[in-house]
Amino acid sequence: MAGVRVSIDLSGVTLNGHPFNTAGPLQPYVEALGDQPETKDAGDQPAPHGHRNNQFHLFHELGIYLTEHHAKRVIESVNIALEPMECPATPSRPFSGTLSIAGVEIKRGMTETDYPSSAAIKFESQLAGSWRSVGKGLPIYLSTIGLKLPGQRRRSRARSIVLVSVCF
Repeated sequence: MAGVRVSIDLSGVTLNGHPFNTAGPLQPYVEALGDQPETKDAGDQPAPHGHRNNQFHLFHELGIYLTEHHAKRVIESVNIALEPMECPATPSRPFSGTLSIAGVEIKRGMTETDYPSSAAIKFESQLAGSWRSVGKGLPIYLSTIGLKLPGQRRRSRARSIVLVSVCF
C-alpha cells in the first residue's frame, strides 16, 4: 500500500485513519497498514534459554517498523524511518507517505531547525540527536543526525530528522 497517512499527537498515532493510543497486539496494525511485516529479533545477541528478544516488525515498502515487547508481546512503539540506514531497524525503503505531528508536516531531509518553534508540540533535546516531546501524553521522539555527504566520509553539520517514534 503506497501513500500511507500518519498523524501523530500527544494522544497517539493514526495510521490510515486507524487510531492507536495504547500498547496492543500486532494484528490491528497489519489491518491498518494493509501489508504483512517481516519479523526480526532486536539486538545481535540471542536471548537466554526460555526468553526472547524484543521483536521488530518491518513494513519494508512503507518505511515503518513496530517494536514488540519481549515479555508482554504487545506493540510498544511505532517508528517512521525517514532514513532507514540510520535507524535501529532498517526497512528496505524510506517512509514516503504523509507524516504530520500535530499538524506540522514532517518530510524527508527536514532538519532540527526546520521544525517550527511555534508548533503546538514542543521538543526538548535529551542528548545530541535525540529529542523528546514536552507535555503530558504519549512520548514522541525525534532522532536526528548529520547525513553523509555525497562522495565524502564526513557528515553534514545540519542534523536531519531520520526517525520519528511514538511510544506506548
